[in-house]
Amino acid sequence: MMRWVMAVVLALGCRALAASPCTIQTNWLCAGTPQATPCYVIDSGRTGPVVLVVGGMHGDEAGWAAAGQIAAWQVRRGKLVVLPQANRPGVFQHTRLQPAESNAALRDLNRNFPTKTNAAPRGALAAAIWAQTKAVKPDWLLDLHEGYPKLATRTNGVGSSLIVMTPMLTLPVVSNLLDAANTIVTNTAQRFRLLRQPIAGSLARAAGDRLGCHAVIAETSRDNPNISERTRQHRLIVHRLLRKLEMDANGPDVLTRRQPGVIRVALYDDSGGHTRVSVEDKLDRAGDLETHRVDGGMIERGVLEQFDVFFAPGGSGSGQARELGEKGREVVRKFVQGGGGYVGICAGAYLASRSTKRPYLGILNAGIADVDRGRDVVTVELTEAGRKLLGCTERELKINYHNGPVWGPGQKSAPACEVLGVFRTEVFPTNRTTRVTMSGTPALITGTYGQGRIICSSPHPESTAGLDAIFLHMVRWAAPK
Repeated sequence: MMRWVMAVVLALGCRALAASPCTIQTNWLCAGTPQATPCYVIDSGRTGPVVLVVGGMHGDEAGWAAAGQIAAWQVRRGKLVVLPQANRPGVFQHTRLQPAESNAALRDLNRNFPTKTNAAPRGALAAAIWAQTKAVKPDWLLDLHEGYPKLATRTNGVGSSLIVMTPMLTLPVVSNLLDAANTIVTNTAQRFRLLRQPIAGSLARAAGDRLGCHAVIAETSRDNPNISERTRQHRLIVHRLLRKLEMDANGPDVLTRRQPGVIRVALYDDSGGHTRVSVEDKLDRAGDLETHRVDGGMIERGVLEQFDVFFAPGGSGSGQARELGEKGREVVRKFVQGGGGYVGICAGAYLASRSTKRPYLGILNAGIADVDRGRDVVTVELTEAGRKLLGCTERELKINYHNGPVWGPGQKSAPACEVLGVFRTEVFPTNRTTRVTMSGTPALITGTYGQGRIICSSPHPESTAGLDAIFLHMVRWAAPK
């Protein structure tokens, strides 16, 4: 999810939806300070409830990503108010606490709101958030968090729970939210449960005690490594509430909308894929790229229609192919065939290739000549076309390599690939012998499939120091023109 230019993106989105009855007002809290963070008021123009959604209170939790996606939603009555990155500096630095707060007692933002013994919020950021909360007068407040579940070895975990004000425990809508959260939970240890009373000093507790608001803290489980699934649980909870309040105007899998000058990138985040946070950060900081994590189920349900580029990361090409399944693979093929871009690195490059042994996509006209060569730093010589496309003046690059494909010929009847770079060193497998020569084979290639463009790299430029610009050129080149 794009942290760095979200305000610009959403403002553009408001103008792009001029035909919609919704208007979007952006309120900057702590404007002009390092803690500055935007709050969006999405107004249907019709009388109805006010729902406030907060994310990023703790910067290392993925609630901010879900809230940022919800900020792209519309409502058919009432107002949806979204504060995606309450602790914005913490979100940028992936830290739970406020990194710039010098007073250690105030570093946990979600302990700084009014309590029964202290009517005033503590610290400038908490004061601004509290003032905004009072100004919008929410009927419901949902604060999106993550925790670890309560297990035999972890007795105080709050992960996989909805924490509500005690009087709300018997409300039918609360049990309905619980059902929504559990619709995609397969691990019984991660099933959501109800807990009472948000902790004193939290925004939810303050809103419940002092504003009479229906306040809920939604805690997904950080034991679930799939970030896209955790953010979807948050979206399902919020969407179910909007539906019960007759406010919903779109489904829970709306993540983004088209914006002028912004390339929307879907990051594969499921079995077989290793999308690193550092890679996500590099894309986000580019300024013209908006990223969201998607899993196999979301791809099957058509979420790629909202994107310009699909990024398949390292990991296991076979694992990604299996997780996508026959239907998901066909969805990706049609996405590229219809003009979508495809960027594949290592495992993602395998996934795009042709193979008679594995259920790869087959959208790249290159066969797999060898696999599992090992790990090393390799020398790649760029072709003239490669230097031009990647914006690189150097002829040779040192790139991290980890079992990427060694490509061989494709099908003569299909569009030929263009080689951007070739291996100039060998990586010899330690557990077997091979007669396949790696040196001289393609390391980076491009191709077309229908109206879409494909660019794949066997080694890892995205995780090699100094090659960020090359990686970003790959993504931008794949985007539809």
